[in-house]
Amino acid sequence: MSEIKIKRETGFVGIIGKFPIFINGQKVGALKNGEEAVFLIAANEAEVRAGSAPMKTKPVTVKAGQTLLIETNFTNFSICLGVLLLGLFFGGLVRVILLLLAMALMFLLPFYSARIEE
Repeated sequence: MSEIKIKRETGFVGIIGKFPIFINGQKVGALKNGEEAVFLIAANEAEVRAGSAPMKTKPVTVKAGQTLLIETNFTNFSICLGVLLLGLFFGGLVRVILLLLAMALMFLLPFYSARIEE
């Protein structure tokens, strides 16, 4: 059996909760903020995804011996927060539209990204 390491960087977004880790579609554990863990895989590579909606990463193929780094995507978080705060300055229908847009962006823009650590 081979192994891969998954490391979750510290960050403000999602600081309280644990992120579930999915390897080849199966939940294998969860990571707290700043935590790292080693997981066994049956083949030489595996498809890994971390988190759950709206804070989840896109699936990444990780080869045996590699480390997957999970980081906060501040650009997407800032866009969503900006639209939400902009809604506070308006009233009526514009506020409703901006709040609905912010909720949609929460599910469309990934707040976290995953990459192979160099």
